[in-house]
Amino acid sequence: MSVPRSVQEAVHSCAVRATEGSADLARASDMEIDTALRAMAERLETARDLLTAANQDDLRSAAASGMSAALQDRLRLTGPHVEDMAAALRMLADVPHEPRDTVIEERPDGLVVLERRRPVGSSARTSRLVRM
Repeated sequence: MSVPRSVQEAVHSCAVRATEGSADLARASDMEIDTALRAMAERLETARDLLTAANQDDLRSAAASGMSAALQDRLRLTGPHVEDMAAALRMLADVPHEPRDTVIEERPDGLVVLERRRPVGSSARTSRLVRM
């Protein structure tokens, strides 16, 4: 199955933007990340009707193209799904922050090995798991 060029270009564009944004995310403060997560939750709720209407169009196209019922179920986005995703983003924003750097090893030559973490999570997957 070949993927239309427009889809390839859209995926490539998203990948480039994600790569460029990763440096900003690494430098962002805990408060900036929490603020962004809450803003994403607000935006999801504000756009709920638009998202679910567009999803209905996607589901009609999926059914017309012969997509299996199981895959259509994974694609389905309802108002409660959107609310669950928004709630998961807010819950993630409220989680206490772990230290960013943890010393893993201090070597005799003076080198310090750190584990540097930047947990952000995946609200869509979390929401879906809570639903089931």
